[in-house]
Amino acid sequence: MNLHELLENIMNNYNTEKNNPFKGNNIASLLKKGLTDIVSSDLLNGSLVTKGSGGKGRWAVIPWIGIFDSIISTSALRGFYIVYLFSADMERVYLSLNQGYTFYKETYRTEALHQIKKTASSFQHHLTTQTERMHFENLNLTNHIKFGTDLPKGYEVGNILSIEYTKDELPSNDILISDLKDMIICFSELKSQLLDNTNFSQSVDFILYEDNGYYDLSQQELQTLSKRIPNTKLTKVAYTPKFQAQNIDFSQKNKANAKIGYLGEKLVLANEKKALKKYPDLQNRVKHVSHVEGDGLGYDILSFDKDGNKKYIEVKTTTSNENTPFFISRNELAFAKGHAAHYFLYRLYNFSKLLTSENIDYFTITNDIETFCQLEPVSYIALPR
Repeated sequence: MNLHELLENIMNNYNTEKNNPFKGNNIASLLKKGLTDIVSSDLLNGSLVTKGSGGKGRWAVIPWIGIFDSIISTSALRGFYIVYLFSADMERVYLSLNQGYTFYKETYRTEALHQIKKTASSFQHHLTTQTERMHFENLNLTNHIKFGTDLPKGYEVGNILSIEYTKDELPSNDILISDLKDMIICFSELKSQLLDNTNFSQSVDFILYEDNGYYDLSQQELQTLSKRIPNTKLTKVAYTPKFQAQNIDFSQKNKANAKIGYLGEKLVLANEKKALKKYPDLQNRVKHVSHVEGDGLGYDILSFDKDGNKKYIEVKTTTSNENTPFFISRNELAFAKGHAAHYFLYRLYNFSKLLTSENIDYFTITNDIETFCQLEPVSYIALPR
């Protein structure tokens, strides 16, 4: 059986077989094998593995056959993978570069569909190996019929790239194989763009955090920094302020530092948890609030001292030296003033040293920021009269 025959067999027989018991069913068994013995081992080589599913104990609304990279994930519940998704009416099948919706649902809850779409959009704008046969649009697996599960919607919105095939015009086996080869190339490019391809959740966090993709280090350098974070030590240093007003486009500079800022926050988060190693109850309460709850709270990390007192930590990170000015929003400034007794601004600097070292220096600003820094307004909101 070749790929054309496999897809045709499932589309012609799946809905009929759903009237029969699931256990021991030939179509269910065929799906479970994935593309094993269907495509050559030259195509599915290295860390690529294949499997499929028609359901678990009962028939699925949307059966699928997937290709996974074992370095990223071998589960359809999380990570990135290639998948053949069959529409509920079996009139269409999509070859899709897709994502595990269950991860988004568990992590982002009511924001799951928005966040998975945002991740898909990021890759759609950055993958350069996509072909003219591939499309960005949401899939149509259910004809907008509700089936009592939101997984089909997750598949539809989580699509990064796809090629649609209809049952009446299913291409030849040669074309199907050619399309699959092209999609595997895109999958490989996606893998190379992940911040850490062994930690897809961190990579998703990173994508959702970034602002328009501006950064001042290469992707490879950013990946190196990310991998060093778990073993990196933060060293607090005394600092006498030497800030001077400069004519800088802070809004653009802030965009350029978005990815660096995210890594700085992750480093502080890790070190705060290490500091509370002997206090597991407090350690478990340390939270990356700017990521989990959004950046409108006025600080990045909720932590605690050893006595259980709250620490509201704002993290500012730069690849430049300790005298480099930084951007602070009106909301962040207001929060700092209102919570001065428990507020800490961590200023991480020379962050690119992390490429060759596992030690980053920082200083802290506590209490009233205005006693430590000269503040200059650089942006305004203009409201029509």
